[in-house]
Amino acid sequence: MAKIYKLLFLFLFCISLAYSKNLFVLDTKKIENGISLRLSESINKKELKISELKDKDSYRKIIDFEATLEGIRTNYDFGDVKISIAQFNPKITRLVLNTAKEIESKISFDTKSLSFTFEKSSIKKTSTKKTESKIYITRVFKEANGLKMSLNADIDEKDLQEFSMKYKNGYRSIINFKAILDTGRKEVSLDKDTKITILQYTPSIARVVVSSDKKINLEKIADDKELFIGIKGFDDGKDISPSTKSQNNKIVVIDAGHGGKDGGAVNGKLLEKDIVLSIALKIGNELKKKGYKIYYTRSNDRFINLRDRTKIANDKKANMFISIHANAAPNKKAASSMQGFETFFLSPARSERSKEIAEKENQSDLEEANYFSKQNFLHSLSREKIIASNRLAIDIQRHTLSLLSKRYKVNDGGVREAPFWVLVGAQDMPAVLVEVGYITHPSESKRLASKSYQDLLAQGIANGIQSYFYNNR
Repeated sequence: MAKIYKLLFLFLFCISLAYSKNLFVLDTKKIENGISLRLSESINKKELKISELKDKDSYRKIIDFEATLEGIRTNYDFGDVKISIAQFNPKITRLVLNTAKEIESKISFDTKSLSFTFEKSSIKKTSTKKTESKIYITRVFKEANGLKMSLNADIDEKDLQEFSMKYKNGYRSIINFKAILDTGRKEVSLDKDTKITILQYTPSIARVVVSSDKKINLEKIADDKELFIGIKGFDDGKDISPSTKSQNNKIVVIDAGHGGKDGGAVNGKLLEKDIVLSIALKIGNELKKKGYKIYYTRSNDRFINLRDRTKIANDKKANMFISIHANAAPNKKAASSMQGFETFFLSPARSERSKEIAEKENQSDLEEANYFSKQNFLHSLSREKIIASNRLAIDIQRHTLSLLSKRYKVNDGGVREAPFWVLVGAQDMPAVLVEVGYITHPSESKRLASKSYQDLLAQGIANGIQSYFYNNR
């Protein structure tokens, strides 16, 4: 009888799957006076939830429907009119038309497609005086050490007005910025003595208030239509590690890739050699705070050949060798889609993609490659070193992604194997190469150049190194 019930349940489950509608937005494109959506299934107007928000200087039409958006948030600019499409929550895709004055718009349906257009002639002429686009806070999330807000537009950290004050029983920091809080007032507690409140202070000013019985060191990060405000150092993962004293005998060599005549990957004025040097120095400072002895292959802009990079690690009898690089897309077409954080350990390549990345990073070292005999290469691929390097790569990837994802939407490129020449000469120690992101990606390149993002990268990588030593004592 139990078997019959199981078969019946399975049958009913399959039927429910067959008749359930899993709608996907496969892609979107800009058309004349609007956008067109290609869908996995047909849809009708009854499945749309349509609402409008109006005030004196702005008009928004919002269309929600149950669907999964294949891709990231996209904004389309038509001058006076803006249309955006985004995954509002795990079930709902949201379309928003945004303009200064109310205009006529239309939704059209075709087989497995939807078009959202506006009537250009219906835009009322307004004064030639330039009006400032309003920023709306659409969602508020609690994080371990602060609040993260989703916005309808980018905001700059310089637009945040901060002031602090001390009270008899504690401290308070206030941040004001021009925005409309769609979600209403919200208050969260980080612990029994620390809380953060967000509210609409005036009709055009949003205010975040951070109160604590301890002195507050605020952290503010604005990136990709998201704003994070929290307390620096609050629950930053330091408790995962052994005491500082126990690390005094551990030596880590940090290698900033490229340098001098070798600029590495390039995106306009951004050079890989500059970005990775800044991050490498920050990683070293984080590890010094934790009690490690740090050596750099380079601490300024100079070229170092392959053998000298790993010779430093061998001469210092290092316990670990870390090489820092930034990735790049192979062409302009791929630049907008290729992004993410990846960690590699030395091994014969297992995939074409690993080979391609290794070939790119190995280019500057090819003249030195013959320095290593096949015997040395095979020695470096001992089972013990591969296992140790793999473990280190996993710890770095996990801790860095965990920290970055609290503030940013970061692609997890994973832990991979590849034959990087720079790792070959590091003997008797785990060695990994970290690709901190794609310098060619439009938004990721801006992050890589920003101090706040580099600080988080350094903290995450340092936490991963700390975790490795703690788990492999």
